[in-house]
Amino acid sequence: MTKTLHIRGVGLITAAGSGAPANWDFLERGRYLTNRGVAPDGALAQAFRGAWVQFRDNSPLDEVPSSEAGRIVMLAGAALGEALFQAQLHPADISSPDTQLFVATSKGPVLSILQACETLRRQDRAGLPPVLPGDLAETVALGPAALGADLARLFGISTAVHTSVAACAGALFAVHRAVRALRTGECRRALVVAADASVHPLFEGSFQRLGVLAGPDADGQRRCRPFDPHGGGFFLSEAGAAIVLEVGLEAADAQGSAIELRGAWTGADGGNLLIPDVSAAALRRGLRACAADGPVSFVHAHAAGTAHDGVELAAIADVCGDVPVFSHKGALGHSLGAAGLVALVISALAHQYGRTPEDQKINPAANSVTLAQGFGGHIGMAVLRGPKTPAVEAIKKRGALIAGAGGAQRPPIKPRPLVASAQPQAQVNDRIFISDRPEGTRRLTQIETTAARNEITHVLGTRVDGTTHGPRIKFSPFRRRLPPN
Repeated sequence: MTKTLHIRGVGLITAAGSGAPANWDFLERGRYLTNRGVAPDGALAQAFRGAWVQFRDNSPLDEVPSSEAGRIVMLAGAALGEALFQAQLHPADISSPDTQLFVATSKGPVLSILQACETLRRQDRAGLPPVLPGDLAETVALGPAALGADLARLFGISTAVHTSVAACAGALFAVHRAVRALRTGECRRALVVAADASVHPLFEGSFQRLGVLAGPDADGQRRCRPFDPHGGGFFLSEAGAAIVLEVGLEAADAQGSAIELRGAWTGADGGNLLIPDVSAAALRRGLRACAADGPVSFVHAHAAGTAHDGVELAAIADVCGDVPVFSHKGALGHSLGAAGLVALVISALAHQYGRTPEDQKINPAANSVTLAQGFGGHIGMAVLRGPKTPAVEAIKKRGALIAGAGGAQRPPIKPRPLVASAQPQAQVNDRIFISDRPEGTRRLTQIETTAARNEITHVLGTRVDGTTHGPRIKFSPFRRRLPPN
């Protein structure tokens, strides 16, 4: 008999906000990022330390990890701390041999590695022997695996740590590996964490040369427009996402409040290092495998604003039919190796709220498919099934995904926007603007491809301006939409 897997908690941190509720609110209001999605330094450190303290039951400050940790560690740690807190888990729970950690990233602590390279260059110019501090040397030696090692140390995880690197599909590869471990009895609880902090001129220049970095619009801003034939690509963002998976939450399932992870699929169309298969044979095969599990209520597409979006949309329409399709990258940008888990967290929230972030009503008890694709032909998918009845009010009151799960009730996690007018200016590392969808922009954008004609809700994508003329924060008024009946 196949074991039932449930999501017990989620965590999400992006430049748009700290916490899954804050990010959902950002998407639902139609706000968007442009240029690059980089969280202010001070706010990121605060979110990281705060999530860790919450999980550790308000440990004394002298036990809090230093905020000098690399950005990717802070992103991953903030997301994992939130997910563990929502799941009502304590340090003793995750130090047991029944818990394993599954990590995904596309480049690992690459900013720390670039820092190490600069340190070695300075030493060489000064005629000094090449010596790196112990922690930095270990980071360089471990490469992408350094993230998992750091998280295991911070959170006291003493069992197996798995690291998946599969370009922009890596997060759903990690989910697939976690599903296998849970169903084969390797563990009873899986902590899946994905993070990427690769917003750097080196990578922006690389993606620009590859032709997938969005060019500036007339106002000088880069935007990501999924499914737009004239979108021109994406902009880079950093993010951290996490889910807690467990085998059989009987109490939650009996009350119909659980989100079930029905399965995961991985594949490849590796005919070219950079160009996806235009026939989308592997993509269609994966979609058919996912759709075979039951009716699909919506698809959270990979859709990064590139020419491949039309191919992806056609494959979805052919296999899944006329269902809502959306992509978060128009609002949050492309977080590379973290993007798949960012998408899965947003999909889980859609099941709980009974609607997509673009306010399309869905059947939460039907399945959804979340997609991620990456260079090298990597493809990952995950299938969720929501509760029988959306638990909107329960989430708003408790800030948790699982209503009725065991354990003592903990205080709700409040939405915490990362960009706030009260944030000290010295802690903001970019000029950051939060804006509504531009006036005159239609809520719906009709997309036509040769194989499919769908009306796709389009989240355009808080404006992050990379200029260095001093920090300035501006909030534009926004229009609140009435909740669905």
